[in-house]
Amino acid sequence: MLAPTFPFTQTVGALCGYFLGAILPPDDDTEALKDTGLWRVIYGYFPFLLYAIFLLLHLTIVKEDSIKFLLSKRRYDEARIAVCRMYKEASDERGQTLVMERLEKTFGKDSSGLTFKDAMVNPQYRTATWVNIGYMIFHELTGNNVILLYSNILFASMNQSGLSSISPREGTYLVGIANTVASIISIQVLRTFGRKSLVVVGHILMALSHITIGIMNNNQHDNGVIIMILVFVFFYQNTSGPVAWLYAAETAIDSGMGIILFTLWITVFALTLISPIIMSPESLGPSPVFFMFGVLSMFGALYCYIVLKETKGLTDKEKKSLFLPKRYRIA
Repeated sequence: MLAPTFPFTQTVGALCGYFLGAILPPDDDTEALKDTGLWRVIYGYFPFLLYAIFLLLHLTIVKEDSIKFLLSKRRYDEARIAVCRMYKEASDERGQTLVMERLEKTFGKDSSGLTFKDAMVNPQYRTATWVNIGYMIFHELTGNNVILLYSNILFASMNQSGLSSISPREGTYLVGIANTVASIISIQVLRTFGRKSLVVVGHILMALSHITIGIMNNNQHDNGVIIMILVFVFFYQNTSGPVAWLYAAETAIDSGMGIILFTLWITVFALTLISPIIMSPESLGPSPVFFMFGVLSMFGALYCYIVLKETKGLTDKEKKSLFLPKRYRIA
């Protein structure tokens, strides 16, 4: 129920980071950037303050482990307390018992004891792991991180050439705000539409956005490029952006999640290294790169259409069994 709020909290955190950068001197004032001590606020004081606040909240408000974890470990007394906090109908002992019994029927098996080897080669779990690894790679190849990286360079280039009055920082704030607004909308979108439907349609829309950005850039329609960057951010944040994380958590075992997220960050790291090189006019240049991501996003849509399975309306146990071979379901 609370899963759709995850992308919102992510983007709000990123937006806070963007605006924290406003306290620094202008990007082109190299000497001021070297002399300022405001880096301590961004990388020291503010993070430690947040950690202290969240630790306090955890110790005073979020005291229990998840209900699923407590029930899987047969810690029923603690589970009753957590259920009482979360469910209105669990105000008495009978209500708590009914809720716990209902939840135990829908929860999948506890997979915390399974290993990475189980996730990768065990026939019961490997399909879900490998499907999500493939999806996670295509998810990153939509080029969201490249868009965010290139947007700052783009705004700087247009500002220097006099084609736009938007400074690089203002452009970054604009993208951050669009990201946050889109993530607010995505909370309802994720509750309304199925995961697979969102991912397939989202990849197609993001592909069209990339191609349009490339065309606009070729024709020097800079305002069109800015608008399409924001459109892309909206499509990403309402489709694959949050779904990739949720789908992996819903269908893969715990150790598989570790491998899937490792794949995600390795892909991000590779794109971070490669993107500035291929974006350079001396290399491919911006437009061919956007066309390339458009083609990759279309391949991603095809992959998701063929391989992914819908999870909408399924219980936790049913989601974990989606990629389970038939012989294990019968058993």
